[in-house]
Amino acid sequence: MRLPACVPCASLVALLPLFFFPGCADTPTDVEPARPGAELSMASLAPGDFTYTVIRHPEGDRTYVNRINTRGEIVGDFRDATGRWDGFLARSGQYRRISFPGSNWTYAYGLNERGDVVGVYNDGTGPRGYLYTRGTYERLNAPEGYQTRAFDINASGTIVGSYRPGSTGPWQPAMWSRGVFVPLSAITDLLGASMAEGFGINGHGAVVGHYTRPGDSKMYGFVYRDAGVTTLNVPGSGSMSCAWGLGEQGHAVGHYVDGTVIRGYLWQDGSYATPLDVPGATLTWPSAFTSNGMIAGYAIIGGQAVGFVATRR
Repeated sequence: MRLPACVPCASLVALLPLFFFPGCADTPTDVEPARPGAELSMASLAPGDFTYTVIRHPEGDRTYVNRINTRGEIVGDFRDATGRWDGFLARSGQYRRISFPGSNWTYAYGLNERGDVVGVYNDGTGPRGYLYTRGTYERLNAPEGYQTRAFDINASGTIVGSYRPGSTGPWQPAMWSRGVFVPLSAITDLLGASMAEGFGINGHGAVVGHYTRPGDSKMYGFVYRDAGVTTLNVPGSGSMSCAWGLGEQGHAVGHYVDGTVIRGYLWQDGSYATPLDVPGATLTWPSAFTSNGMIAGYAIIGGQAVGFVATRR
C-alpha cells in the first residue's frame, strides 16, 4: 500500500480505511497549461477561486499526482491491476510508466521543466532515490549504507530529498548538486529538529519540507531560503502542518489537519490561504505549485485516491 510520506502514525490509523476502497480507471482528462503570469495574489485569493480537474491513470485503481510543470506535464504514482505500484509521466494525455529496473515498487515524486523525473524505489534493501532522464535511470549516490529519498528537482538539475544511515534513525534533509550528495544539516540545526525532510525546491534553491521537534509529536512545515528558515504552522491546525511544493515567487503549498480532515493550504510570506479542498473530497493533499499558478496534488473522493490539478478561475 502506498502511504503518504509525512503522516504521523496516529493519523495513519484514522486514515487507513480511506485507502482500501475499490476504484475505477476512468479516461484521464487532459490538462492545459495555465497562462503565463498567473501568480496568485494572496490578498485576493479565496478557496472558491480554483477550478479542479481530476486525474485518473488509465491502468490504475489509485492515482497520486505529485508534481506538474508549466507545460502541464505531470508525474505521480499508480497501482496497476496486479497490485504493483509504479510511477508515471504524463504528457498530452499519454502515460509513460516509470519503473526502476529490478525494483519492487517505484514512486515518481519530482519533475522539472526539462522533463527530468526523480523519486524513490525499493529493491529489497530499503528506499533509494533515483533520477530518470531521457529514458535512463540513475541511482542517486550517498555514503555506503545510507537510505535515500528524492522528492523534487529544479530547472538546473538540483535535487532535494532526505537520507538516513541504515534502516533506523530519523530522516534528515539532503541535496544532490551535479550528482554530489550534500547533507542539508543547516536546516535541522536552525530548526532544532529531530527529523526533517526536503520535499520541494525552486529555481532559486529555496527548499520546503517538514520537521519534528524533540518532545513534540506535531509535524511542522518549513521554508529554507537565503540561509534562513521559516516554520509553517497553519493557524488552528492539529497534528500536522506540512509543506510540499514551492513556487518561484515563494508560494508554498501543503496540507494540515483540521479536526479529523486533511486539507490543503497556500502560504506566502506569513499569509495563509485555506482551505484548498477538491470538491467532494475527504482528503486534499496539494504537492506542487507552478510559476504560472497551477496547483497539483491528490485527493480521496468516494474512498478512491485520485490526482488533481487546480487552476485559477
